[in-house]
Amino acid sequence: MADVLIIGGGMPGLLAAKVLRDRGVDVTLLDAAAALPPASWAGGGILSPLFPWRYPDSVTALALPALATYRALAEEVVAAGGIDPQVSCPGMRVLDEPDPDAALAWCARHGVTVEQQDGSLWLPDVGSVRNPRMLKGLRRLNAVLGVRQTAAYVSAIEPIAGGYAVHTQEKVFRAPQVVVSAGFWTRALLAPLGVDVDVSPVKGQMLLFRSPEPVPNEIRLAPDGYLIPRDHHTLVAGSTSEPGVSDQRPQQAAYQHLAQVAARLWAPLATVPPAAQWAGIRPGTARSAPLISEAPGLPGLFVCTGHYRNGLVCAPVSAALLADLVTGTTPCVPAGPYSFSLSSSSPP
Repeated sequence: MADVLIIGGGMPGLLAAKVLRDRGVDVTLLDAAAALPPASWAGGGILSPLFPWRYPDSVTALALPALATYRALAEEVVAAGGIDPQVSCPGMRVLDEPDPDAALAWCARHGVTVEQQDGSLWLPDVGSVRNPRMLKGLRRLNAVLGVRQTAAYVSAIEPIAGGYAVHTQEKVFRAPQVVVSAGFWTRALLAPLGVDVDVSPVKGQMLLFRSPEPVPNEIRLAPDGYLIPRDHHTLVAGSTSEPGVSDQRPQQAAYQHLAQVAARLWAPLATVPPAAQWAGIRPGTARSAPLISEAPGLPGLFVCTGHYRNGLVCAPVSAALLADLVTGTTPCVPAGPYSFSLSSSSPP
């Protein structure tokens, strides 16, 4: 029996498993990725919230260390024999920002480098990561560290003496502590226990372009979408935001919309057909910040979800905070903004 059982193999769950294992905790991770792919896989890999000055400080505290942390993680992944996650720092150009003064003030307050260039805002220190590669690499690294990782669909969580029983189709897992980090599916898992988790599905769709000519080596962000360079001839375009939709099949309307957005952000794409399209389901929430907390009335049952579009960038600090709560360590950031006690209507 593991010390901690983690449900969910997205970036927050994988990193929580790693952090706990680094601290000597025996960890088992259950992931139903084949049936319920994590939002971390589908995203673009930008290591910054989109328009970060529009978020409360509780999100900023989770997001700011992302580039440095992922660089260190990439080194660990490669040393463990995993594929290089290709963490880079192309910088981000923000176009058509309606309130540049607010953006400049936010950057000054948080020590973020920014320049005004021809009506755009240039943030040279914004990084990106090949997120599907990082997910694969973390699974490899966790296996080397001794985390047990099992492909399993969880159907129920049952309180038992000394902890919890987690039911899957194949077997029942037991542990004194359980972490539920299953995206928007977290709500359905915890509802039978009387725990209401404020998350709902928000579908996001993406396109991939392969250009015959070199692409801009910068992230381009506008109010209606973004472009991210993958290599000298590849760009990712995103993304739609479709609240309440959990159907993961790509749609033609999104294909046409994103192709138009991509062409506006870089004109040569007007004559380049997209090479691929995919979709993911984010855990949307009305909260100001994600939920990272012990469930009320259920000691030893922890929740980590509700990152919406920021699961990737916030995952390293979210995982560290979660590990602190699980092990009873002083939190690395103040835990209050991420608790159940902060309602969705509370100020950030």
